[in-house]
Amino acid sequence: MHKSTNTDHVDERQEGKSGDNKDKIYKHFVFPTIYEFSFKFQISILKMCHYFHVSKAGYHKWVKRNSLISSVKIGDSLQNDLVLPKYKSKVDPRAQDLIQACFDKFKGLATGAKTINQWIIANFQTHISVKVIAKIRKENKLEMPSAERKKNNYAGINRNKKYRKDDMVGDNFQLENVIGIDGTEFKIFINNKLVKQNCMIAYDWSNSTIVGHHFNPTENSNSALKVLDMIEKYAKKNSQKMIVQSDQGTAFVNKNVFSFIHKKRHQITHSMSNADFKHNAPTESLNGWVKSKFFLRFGNIYDSVEHFVSTFTEFIQMWNAQHFFIYNNNRKNSLLVV
Repeated sequence: MHKSTNTDHVDERQEGKSGDNKDKIYKHFVFPTIYEFSFKFQISILKMCHYFHVSKAGYHKWVKRNSLISSVKIGDSLQNDLVLPKYKSKVDPRAQDLIQACFDKFKGLATGAKTINQWIIANFQTHISVKVIAKIRKENKLEMPSAERKKNNYAGINRNKKYRKDDMVGDNFQLENVIGIDGTEFKIFINNKLVKQNCMIAYDWSNSTIVGHHFNPTENSNSALKVLDMIEKYAKKNSQKMIVQSDQGTAFVNKNVFSFIHKKRHQITHSMSNADFKHNAPTESLNGWVKSKFFLRFGNIYDSVEHFVSTFTEFIQMWNAQHFFIYNNNRKNSLLVV
């Protein structure tokens, strides 16, 4: 014969509690469904209670407990849709006076609704929501004079429209004779101090080699012009016309770059990506690979900026030699297959 123990009673109580919780959760979803269906489709409440296995008395108790629902009448519904009265929270009757007191305290200084809310809590130990404060201020025109800032008429975007170029590449990243150009930032340490150097760098998309680069503390048109001149020499050396793909940054959308491209129009053509488009996916990818491999091979601690630049130049020779080999080897294999 089995003797009941304390643990058995504990298990039974826990099972009973879990069963009660499940029953409450079930009724929480069933009762609103019955109420809504009785409104919309005029289905018998008794039949629905039988269908959902709940008591009719329990359902009516639930309706009485919910004052918002019990106050709704059939006549309040529109086309049998459930319409509940809007709940309005209680607002402190002193709200307007407290807001005015805050205005008097900070006279002459613009104060937002959130600041007023915090000031009232700190001084009067009462809470008035930010939305209520904003509404009262609007209705009673309780506005403080705000400081006016002089607006500069910056017409940079409109001014540079004439220097922009159409996108000739789009997402056709396999297009031949394309040079991608972009700036990327290198973070190095010199004498235990962090130094940032921007590198304007250009890649030949067909073989992933570095065509030209120039370091400068910031990305600007001077760096772009120096690298564009290197691209022009590269195009002449290979006797090919090149498309130079860039973004619409200020380093490229300016009069100096525009004039340079038109002077050298026999060898290179400038193409700019559309706004909000991943214009230079191969260039961005190569920037990441170059920085990762460079820092892995040479680290990020140097004696001077000149030491860093000379080390990077040495790295470029290694990088180009490797990628020329890979490109030529792949090309040879593809010819053998054909």
